[in-house]
Amino acid sequence: MSTSSCDILIHGGGPVGLACAAWTLQKFPDAKLTLIDRNPKEDADLASADSRGIALSHGSKLLLDTIHAWPTECADIHRVHVSQAGRFGRALMTREELNQEALGHIIRYRDIHMTLRQTLRSIQDKSTHFKWLHIGKEDNPVSTNAKCIVHAEGGLFKT
Repeated sequence: MSTSSCDILIHGGGPVGLACAAWTLQKFPDAKLTLIDRNPKEDADLASADSRGIALSHGSKLLLDTIHAWPTECADIHRVHVSQAGRFGRALMTREELNQEALGHIIRYRDIHMTLRQTLRSIQDKSTHFKWLHIGKEDNPVSTNAKCIVHAEGGLFKT
């Protein structure tokens, strides 16, 4: 087994790993970055991926906007109710009270995942030192030396 080297190794091809890679490569296109992804290489193989909704903070939307990776379909969160069952008290927050466009957003996991994959592909051509390794269960282990390792393993959940 040969050993490769890079400056940054991101382990995980879910939304966090993809966003981290895309942001880094947009800011530092010459970075020696390797992304290890257990998801299939082709988007068509992810067509039946998780379609459940996830909530993202408005700050996450702002970050994803900077890398042009915000999905077109989302629902804004206008009000949040925080309480604990069987306990006294609650907190209610609205976007108007906090003078915000939205407190957060609901998007499909699949949509954010696909949008980030497309964003990273568009950046990939400009980053000559970027390696996107798609590793399947049957593949041999990869040996890489890295100055910085980002553990972003999670991936898609099957329903």
